[in-house]
Amino acid sequence: MKKIILILLMIFSINTFSEVTIEKSRSNIVKKNRNYNLILPKIRLNGEELDEINDYIENKVSKEYMYNNFTLRDSNILKHDNNFGITSIELDFLAINENLGNYIKISNFFNIDSKTGKLLKFSDVFTKVAKEKIKIDIISRICNLIMTDDEFDKMLDEYLERNKYSKNDELDEQEVVINSLNKIKVDEIKDAIENSFYFSNDYIVIRYNGVNYRYHRNVLKEYFKKEYK
Repeated sequence: MKKIILILLMIFSINTFSEVTIEKSRSNIVKKNRNYNLILPKIRLNGEELDEINDYIENKVSKEYMYNNFTLRDSNILKHDNNFGITSIELDFLAINENLGNYIKISNFFNIDSKTGKLLKFSDVFTKVAKEKIKIDIISRICNLIMTDDEFDKMLDEYLERNKYSKNDELDEQEVVINSLNKIKVDEIKDAIENSFYFSNDYIVIRYNGVNYRYHRNVLKEYFKKEYK
């Protein structure tokens, strides 16, 4: 009986230590001689504030997103439930251009190891192969949306002629897309994979250009780094 009680206490202790909680906190940010009173997440691990991450979030909002004539207004904090042992937080803002009267939605994602409290990037969780496969998949999906097969064939012919290739040469179609289509910003896709992602239930979701690209964990299971398998 004592052994059973001891095991239960150990399990309870582990779960308590691993708990990440999120509180909403109002932060006053001064930018361009104006004060912005925004709701930001205050993150704790086992009841203790993760000051480094909380400061990082506030600095990111202050430095990166109050740009040009846009100012941040309404904010929303969403926690995505998942089965990865990672706390995924989505922080959305409504950014308004006061000169033109239009607005855009800005989304930020913060993924935290629920055991250690470490702020994670995609490359902390997955191998390089996973990043490359998702990049190729996103490019392919974009191609399917913005061009027909005939348009792609025409682009391929132009690319072959411009680069002195023969149609008999082996050629990666992704290379054609990357080098020929200005509408696809490969560096932006890479950045989205590395930073604009979250874990939801059994899916890894990449947010690029306002679109969610979802991948089931089974599709990427062989590419998880060992500490997250």
